[in-house]
Amino acid sequence: MSDTANCPVLDRCGGCPRWSAPVDARRAHLIDLVEPVVRRAPDQVHMSGSPLGWRHRLSLRPSPDGRLGLSAPRSHSVVALPGCPVAHPLLDRALRSMPPLPGPAEVELRTNGTRVVCVIRSRSHHGKRRRGRPPAREDLRQIPEDTVDSVVVDGRSWRGKGTLELPVAHQTLRASAGSFFQVHLEMNNRIVSWIRTRLEALRPAHLLDLYSGIGNLGLSLADTAGGVTLIESSRSAVEDARHNARALGVQADIRKGDAHRFQAGDAFFDAVLLDPPRRGAPKVLPQLALTRPRAIVYVACDPHPGPRPQCPASRCRLPHRRAGRLRDVPLVEPCRDRRPPDSRRRPSSIGRILRGTDKPLKLRPAKKRGTLPEPGLPGTRAQ
Repeated sequence: MSDTANCPVLDRCGGCPRWSAPVDARRAHLIDLVEPVVRRAPDQVHMSGSPLGWRHRLSLRPSPDGRLGLSAPRSHSVVALPGCPVAHPLLDRALRSMPPLPGPAEVELRTNGTRVVCVIRSRSHHGKRRRGRPPAREDLRQIPEDTVDSVVVDGRSWRGKGTLELPVAHQTLRASAGSFFQVHLEMNNRIVSWIRTRLEALRPAHLLDLYSGIGNLGLSLADTAGGVTLIESSRSAVEDARHNARALGVQADIRKGDAHRFQAGDAFFDAVLLDPPRRGAPKVLPQLALTRPRAIVYVACDPHPGPRPQCPASRCRLPHRRAGRLRDVPLVEPCRDRRPPDSRRRPSSIGRILRGTDKPLKLRPAKKRGTLPEPGLPGTRAQ
């Protein structure tokens, strides 16, 4: 937070514990987060323009009395939010005006900067699965129309239009109420711009976008390759991606499938984009490495998808010319930190796969959980 915007529950909700720190301190923290994973300092660090008003989605839980809030750290109790300074001003205004909504498992407020949509779900698939019930009609009628434009209950529009038109890289993408999109639209545009520069220099013949969602990366960057294939498991996101492809005039192969189960040979590509969920893509990366793509672009909101004692990536043999050195490591704020204090985690699968050498590198099996990797691996040289 800043000195002019104080949050009364900052020490209890755990949602943004470092936003009160100065910019230099946040920058140093981001570098400290990622450097142990990739074993090198990041090439670039992109800080948010403002620590306030950047969040375009809020996933909230109702307390037993219906007040909306966030789960306390390492607890199932709900910390009611009177407001949220890091949320977009439209979301903060809507949150302050929301009536108590007892019953549902999750309430999500989302905006594109012009409209606010309230999505109410009886079942939550985030974290521990929770079940609830739809709120009463009397409670839904109390949601003010001047702060919330649309209300969607369990996938059905109760009031207004539940879709949002999102600005992405000078284009507009549709996102339905059940589709995921990045919470920080400003930083999302920076990510797309950063990837575009690299792909334009590479000019791949075919681009593969795993965990593609509504086409945030694949459709926005389709013009940099000869063709593009998108794979996404969410039915709502697949429908949005096909709508967006038609609206943009992009010829894309959009498939509904589980990207976690991708196997080498399922699609032709020589460059791949990955934006997986927080658990990462440890089983997918070895399959991608078998095809020896010219480039792998990995976008992660969590630099530590978790310690993996026996990652399948450890059995891959990656020549330097194909896998490449982990040359470009940009950081964008925010970056999720789930590490407990003074914790030491071994490098994630993406760090082990993309670390290249001048000679073919044969990675040896990872050590058991609780042990730290050696500073160097056979055949590597100091960076």
